[in-house]
Amino acid sequence: MTFESAPCTKYYGAMFLPLALLFVMSEELACAASLRYAAFLASAPRAPVLRPIPTSSAPRAAATNKADARKKPQFTHFFALRIEPSFLGPAAEAVQARLVAAAPELGGCVIRREKLHLTLGLLGLPLTEAAAKGDDDPGPAADAELGRAVEALRAAAGAARSPDGVRARFPGLGSFGSDVLFARCDDLSGGDIGLVAAKAKAELLARGFTHQPDFKPHATLAKTSKWRPKRGVAPKPRRPKIAAALWAPERDAPLREEPYVFRSLDLLRMLGDDGDGGYPVVASARLGPRPPREDA
Repeated sequence: MTFESAPCTKYYGAMFLPLALLFVMSEELACAASLRYAAFLASAPRAPVLRPIPTSSAPRAAATNKADARKKPQFTHFFALRIEPSFLGPAAEAVQARLVAAAPELGGCVIRREKLHLTLGLLGLPLTEAAAKGDDDPGPAADAELGRAVEALRAAAGAARSPDGVRARFPGLGSFGSDVLFARCDDLSGGDIGLVAAKAKAELLARGFTHQPDFKPHATLAKTSKWRPKRGVAPKPRRPKIAAALWAPERDAPLREEPYVFRSLDLLRMLGDDGDGGYPVVASARLGPRPPREDA
């Protein structure tokens, strides 16, 4: 067997050597080709790198301004038609007393008779408020801020068509959900209250006082936003609600039969006291057509 296998070994060995040489040559050729191709890649022009084009900051600034415009301002003052405490006070306090007797937790939600009014506009006057608090000395900027508000006040008051005031009556109660109880107000002057309210909103918006509410004539008697929990009580109690069942029987019971006459539109400060329990009056404008200017 040994003698016969020798030719086979020589035969296969002779075949293996050429194959090995071919394999080595193919590896050398592949390496050379890759090096040649790499040189080509190095010399070939590269594709341009796309970079974002710098844009102007104007769109971003515009978006910021829109966001600021949507941001609700901090209200410090408001336009109001004030109601004499002696006119609606007794009836309002009788309704409030019955409300609190049925739900004692609403005791801190009632509105004093000296603060009964119809709201016609909301204003944020931070410079005027700072001056009122004594935080800052009044200056030209505060004067200009207050001047814009007074201009709007006078223009709104002039929308009333009658020089003898605006007549209204309070025919019953109403609510905004379970958070606000109010005395409904009917305009007896042919829509003058609505005209003054619409003019106030337009004038305030034109002067940059944003977020003006839609007008619904009413005098708030109680609101749950006034409620404050007692300190040290755990767990913290929930804010109470003004259930309709507490006041619904008086829905159509007039608070006063005779009409009330509003004679001025006032700019009031939300904080502070006028010395009698009411809101401090910053400015007033008589309701009715503006007299012609002497220099016109």
